[in-house]
Amino acid sequence: MEKLALRSLARVAGTSPRTLTQMFVRETGFPPNRYLIELRLNHAMRLLRHTAESIERIAEECGFGNRYYFTRMFTKYRQVSPVSFRKSR
Repeated sequence: MEKLALRSLARVAGTSPRTLTQMFVRETGFPPNRYLIELRLNHAMRLLRHTAESIERIAEECGFGNRYYFTRMFTKYRQVSPVSFRKSR
């Protein structure tokens, strides 16, 4: 749920933000920020499937700023809205 800054992650890893990004893409196929979105979306998918939590609560729990940003990211990367995804479970 917390915000992560690339500069802070790079400092912890003992490298520059650019080097960390290059290593991350090489290992995962995604830049760090996109990878984080993927992790959050996967968690949201589990919650949508297995709970009756509201979309707003799921957005909050998964670290999205609000339900509108969550819905935009979910639809962009999963090609279906959270509501439609939940109905299809």
